[in-house]
Amino acid sequence: MIGDSHALGMKNYLDILGKKNSFSFKTATNDRYPTLPGLTQETIKEHRYYIQYQDLINEVNKIIPKTDIIILQFSGSGELWIPAIKNLIDGLKSNQSLIVLSDYPSVNKNPVRENRGVVKNPNRNQNYEISFKTMSPQILKIINANSNCYYLNLGKSRVFENAPFYRDTLMYYDKGHLNAYGSRVYAENTENEFMETLNTLIERN
Repeated sequence: MIGDSHALGMKNYLDILGKKNSFSFKTATNDRYPTLPGLTQETIKEHRYYIQYQDLINEVNKIIPKTDIIILQFSGSGELWIPAIKNLIDGLKSNQSLIVLSDYPSVNKNPVRENRGVVKNPNRNQNYEISFKTMSPQILKIINANSNCYYLNLGKSRVFENAPFYRDTLMYYDKGHLNAYGSRVYAENTENEFMETLNTLIERN
Protein backbone atom coordinates (compact mmCIF):
# COMPACT_ATOMS: atom_id res chain seq x y z
CA MET A 1 0.00 0.00 0.00
CA ILE A 2 1.25 3.45 -0.91
CA GLY A 3 -0.18 6.84 -0.05
CA ASP A 4 -0.12 9.72 2.41
CA SER A 5 -0.94 10.04 6.12
CA HIS A 6 -4.50 8.79 5.55
CA ALA A 7 -3.02 5.59 4.16
CA LEU A 8 -0.82 5.41 7.25
CA GLY A 9 -4.01 5.25 9.31
CA MET A 10 -5.10 2.26 7.22
CA LYS A 11 -2.14 0.06 8.21
CA ASN A 12 -4.08 -1.24 11.20
CA TYR A 13 -7.08 -1.78 8.89
CA LEU A 14 -5.01 -4.01 6.58
CA ASP A 15 -3.32 -5.73 9.52
CA ILE A 16 -6.70 -6.76 10.95
CA LEU A 17 -8.05 -8.02 7.62
CA GLY A 18 -4.74 -9.66 6.71
CA LYS A 19 -4.61 -11.70 9.91
CA LYS A 20 -8.24 -12.73 9.56
CA ASN A 21 -8.07 -13.57 5.85
CA SER A 22 -4.48 -14.84 5.59
CA PHE A 23 -2.80 -12.25 3.43
CA SER A 24 0.28 -10.12 4.03
CA PHE A 25 1.19 -6.66 2.78
CA LYS A 26 3.92 -4.04 2.69
CA THR A 27 3.34 -0.33 3.15
CA ALA A 28 5.19 2.84 2.22
CA THR A 29 3.33 5.95 3.30
CA ASN A 30 4.34 9.56 3.71
CA ASP A 31 3.27 12.66 5.60
CA ARG A 32 1.27 15.13 3.50
CA TYR A 33 2.45 13.90 0.06
CA PRO A 34 1.63 10.38 -1.17
CA THR A 35 4.36 7.95 -2.10
CA LEU A 36 3.43 8.09 -5.78
CA PRO A 37 6.38 7.87 -8.16
CA GLY A 38 6.93 10.92 -10.33
CA LEU A 39 6.10 13.81 -8.01
CA THR A 40 8.38 16.80 -8.62
CA GLN A 41 9.58 19.82 -6.69
CA GLU A 42 6.93 21.85 -8.49
CA THR A 43 4.37 19.81 -6.57
CA ILE A 44 6.34 19.35 -3.35
CA LYS A 45 7.55 22.88 -2.79
CA GLU A 46 8.81 22.49 0.80
CA HIS A 47 12.41 21.25 0.65
CA ARG A 48 12.21 19.04 3.74
CA TYR A 49 9.12 17.27 2.46
CA TYR A 50 10.75 16.75 -0.94
CA ILE A 51 13.85 15.17 0.67
CA GLN A 52 11.60 12.97 2.77
CA TYR A 53 9.62 11.97 -0.32
CA GLN A 54 12.80 11.18 -2.27
CA ASP A 55 14.06 8.86 0.47
CA LEU A 56 10.80 6.93 0.46
CA ILE A 57 10.21 6.85 -3.27
CA ASN A 58 13.54 5.17 -3.95
CA GLU A 59 12.28 2.15 -2.01
CA VAL A 60 8.81 2.35 -3.57
CA ASN A 61 10.33 2.25 -7.05
CA LYS A 62 12.07 -1.01 -6.13
CA ILE A 63 8.95 -2.62 -4.67
CA ILE A 64 6.29 -1.68 -7.24
CA PRO A 65 7.66 -3.80 -10.13
CA LYS A 66 7.60 -6.87 -7.84
CA THR A 67 4.07 -6.29 -6.53
CA ASP A 68 1.02 -7.97 -8.06
CA ILE A 69 -1.60 -5.86 -6.27
CA ILE A 70 -0.94 -2.23 -5.40
CA ILE A 71 -3.26 -0.34 -3.06
CA LEU A 72 -3.27 3.45 -3.19
CA GLN A 73 -4.99 5.84 -0.80
CA PHE A 74 -4.69 9.58 -0.31
CA SER A 75 -6.68 12.36 1.31
CA GLY A 76 -8.93 14.61 -0.74
CA SER A 77 -9.94 14.40 -4.39
CA GLY A 78 -6.48 13.66 -5.77
CA GLU A 79 -6.47 16.46 -8.36
CA LEU A 80 -2.79 17.22 -7.72
CA TRP A 81 -1.79 13.60 -8.27
CA ILE A 82 -3.50 12.98 -11.62
CA PRO A 83 -0.30 12.92 -13.78
CA ALA A 84 1.48 10.63 -11.30
CA ILE A 85 -1.52 8.28 -11.05
CA LYS A 86 -1.78 8.10 -14.83
CA ASN A 87 1.92 7.29 -15.12
CA LEU A 88 1.60 4.60 -12.44
CA ILE A 89 -1.31 2.99 -14.27
CA ASP A 90 0.38 3.24 -17.67
CA GLY A 91 3.40 1.44 -16.22
CA LEU A 92 1.49 -1.54 -14.81
CA LYS A 93 2.40 -4.93 -16.23
CA SER A 94 -0.26 -7.39 -17.40
CA ASN A 95 -0.09 -9.31 -14.11
CA GLN A 96 -0.39 -6.19 -11.93
CA SER A 97 -3.51 -4.52 -10.57
CA LEU A 98 -4.19 -1.25 -8.78
CA ILE A 99 -6.86 -0.65 -6.14
CA VAL A 100 -7.53 3.00 -5.40
CA LEU A 101 -9.22 3.26 -2.00
CA SER A 102 -11.62 6.11 -1.33
CA ASP A 103 -10.73 8.64 1.32
CA TYR A 104 -12.58 8.57 4.63
CA PRO A 105 -14.38 11.62 6.10
CA SER A 106 -12.84 14.36 8.21
CA VAL A 107 -14.44 16.51 10.88
CA ASN A 108 -14.09 20.27 11.32
CA LYS A 109 -12.32 20.27 14.70
CA ASN A 110 -10.09 18.09 16.84
CA PRO A 111 -12.39 15.76 18.81
CA VAL A 112 -9.69 14.79 21.29
CA ARG A 113 -9.52 18.39 22.49
CA GLU A 114 -13.28 18.84 22.36
CA ASN A 115 -14.24 15.62 24.11
CA ARG A 116 -11.32 15.33 26.57
CA GLY A 117 -11.57 11.55 26.67
CA VAL A 118 -12.13 8.39 24.64
CA VAL A 119 -15.77 7.82 25.59
CA LYS A 120 -18.22 10.50 24.46
CA ASN A 121 -18.69 13.07 27.20
CA PRO A 122 -22.43 13.86 27.54
CA ASN A 123 -21.63 16.98 29.54
CA ARG A 124 -19.84 18.72 26.70
CA ASN A 125 -21.79 20.35 23.89
CA GLN A 126 -20.22 18.86 20.77
CA ASN A 127 -21.35 19.53 17.24
CA TYR A 128 -19.20 18.37 14.35
CA GLU A 129 -19.39 18.96 10.64
CA ILE A 130 -18.45 15.87 8.66
CA SER A 131 -16.79 16.50 5.29
CA PHE A 132 -16.09 13.97 2.57
CA LYS A 133 -14.15 14.91 -0.53
CA THR A 134 -15.12 12.75 -3.47
CA MET A 135 -12.60 11.33 -5.90
CA SER A 136 -11.69 13.48 -8.89
CA PRO A 137 -13.89 12.58 -11.90
CA GLN A 138 -10.76 12.62 -14.05
CA ILE A 139 -9.12 9.98 -11.87
CA LEU A 140 -12.26 7.86 -11.98
CA LYS A 141 -12.25 8.15 -15.76
CA ILE A 142 -8.63 6.95 -15.91
CA ILE A 143 -9.41 4.05 -13.58
CA ASN A 144 -12.50 3.00 -15.53
CA ALA A 145 -10.52 3.00 -18.78
CA ASN A 146 -8.13 0.36 -17.44
CA SER A 147 -9.33 -3.19 -16.79
CA ASN A 148 -6.65 -3.85 -14.16
CA CYS A 149 -7.60 -0.81 -12.03
CA TYR A 150 -10.38 -0.58 -9.47
CA TYR A 151 -11.90 2.18 -7.37
CA LEU A 152 -13.14 0.87 -4.04
CA ASN A 153 -15.48 3.38 -2.39
CA LEU A 154 -15.70 2.52 1.31
CA GLY A 155 -15.77 6.04 2.76
CA LYS A 156 -19.54 6.23 2.97
CA SER A 157 -19.62 3.34 5.43
CA ARG A 158 -22.18 3.61 8.24
CA VAL A 159 -19.34 3.74 10.79
CA PHE A 160 -18.98 7.42 9.92
CA GLU A 161 -22.62 8.37 10.42
CA ASN A 162 -21.85 9.81 13.86
CA ALA A 163 -18.21 10.71 13.29
CA PRO A 164 -15.95 11.30 15.11
CA PHE A 165 -17.63 8.72 17.37
CA TYR A 166 -18.73 5.16 16.76
CA ARG A 167 -20.98 3.75 19.45
CA ASP A 168 -20.00 6.67 21.68
CA THR A 169 -16.27 5.89 21.41
CA LEU A 170 -13.82 8.24 19.74
CA MET A 171 -12.54 6.86 16.42
CA TYR A 172 -10.26 9.76 15.39
CA TYR A 173 -7.01 10.97 16.95
CA ASP A 174 -7.35 14.40 15.34
CA LYS A 175 -9.84 15.97 12.95
CA GLY A 176 -8.62 14.05 9.92
CA HIS A 177 -7.10 10.71 10.92
CA LEU A 178 -8.50 7.46 12.28
CA ASN A 179 -7.15 6.05 15.52
CA ALA A 180 -6.59 2.33 16.16
CA TYR A 181 -10.20 1.83 17.25
CA GLY A 182 -11.49 3.72 14.23
CA SER A 183 -9.48 1.67 11.76
CA ARG A 184 -10.59 -1.52 13.50
CA VAL A 185 -14.32 -0.82 13.33
CA TYR A 186 -13.86 0.46 9.77
CA ALA A 187 -12.24 -2.87 8.85
CA GLU A 188 -14.96 -4.88 10.58
CA ASN A 189 -17.71 -3.01 8.76
CA THR A 190 -16.16 -3.02 5.27
CA GLU A 191 -14.45 -6.41 5.28
CA ASN A 192 -16.82 -8.00 2.78
CA GLU A 193 -16.44 -5.26 0.17
CA PHE A 194 -12.66 -5.10 0.53
CA MET A 195 -12.11 -8.85 0.47
CA GLU A 196 -14.43 -9.35 -2.49
CA THR A 197 -12.28 -7.00 -4.56
CA LEU A 198 -8.99 -8.39 -3.27
CA ASN A 199 -9.99 -12.04 -3.81
CA THR A 200 -11.14 -11.28 -7.34
CA LEU A 201 -7.70 -9.90 -8.15
CA ILE A 202 -5.87 -12.75 -6.40
CA GLU A 203 -7.85 -15.31 -8.41
CA ARG A 204 -7.15 -13.41 -11.61
CA ASN A 205 -3.42 -13.45 -10.98
